[in-house]
This record gives sequence, structure tokens and C-alpha cells, in this order.
Amino acid sequence: MKQDFDVRSGDVSSMELYYSGSNKENRCIGHIRGDFGKSGDEYWATFWEHEGINAAGKDYKEELTVIVNTLRKNLLKSRKAMRKYIQQHPPLILEAGAIMSYGYQVTTEKYNYCIRCTPCPGVYDFYIHMYVREE
Repeated sequence: MKQDFDVRSGDVSSMELYYSGSNKENRCIGHIRGDFGKSGDEYWATFWEHEGINAAGKDYKEELTVIVNTLRKNLLKSRKAMRKYIQQHPPLILEAGAIMSYGYQVTTEKYNYCIRCTPCPGVYDFYIHMYVREE
């Protein structure tokens, strides 16, 4: 997969896709849950499979790796870098209040990635839900 893709602000019509348990769960391949540790500069992430894993092509792991590694250069580099990215690239606001969550999307030929960012110590800093695109 080429490393050329656009990260854009999320779409309010797809807010449910940033969370597990949406009505599109049968298309969800899985999600990554990650945080930047206590210092804000660490990187910890875990992948969780969903029921859409069976609909995924064999290439999904390779593409997901490219997407995540590319995002680790800016948006997912650290908590500080995430805050800066959010200031420079206006996101969809998913949750407002004491703890803010923001949404971005990446769309490729086969998959949609919904990236939820919560740059706040003490909670998971990001989730990336990966979906098989509807035909």
C-alpha cells in the first residue's frame, strides 16, 4: 500500500463508528486502543478483533500497519503532538465536557478508519476503528 492518504475531520453522520457496538459492527474488522503512558511520550496499543474480521481481505494487516506507522509521525506521536495536531487540523467534536474527544477519518480503497482522539492523561488517548467499506 502506498503511504499517501488523507486524514480529514470526521463526519457527524458517522459518529457512531468511532465507538464499539455500532449498528455497523458486522463491517468492523477491529479496533486499536492506545495511550501515551504517564509521561505522554510512550506508545502502548492493543488490537481487538470484531465480527467484521471475516469480511476483511488478507491485506488489511499490512494496510493498518502502514496507516498507524504514518500517523505515529504526527497525530499519534505523543499526547503533546496530538494536541498540536488537533489545534492545526479542526476535527469533529465527538464528546464535549471535562474530557474532550475528537474524530478524524481516513478512507482507502477497501477500508474506512475512524480515529477517536482524547489527549488527556488517565484515559486511553486514541481508538482507531477499522471498517470494510460498503460497496
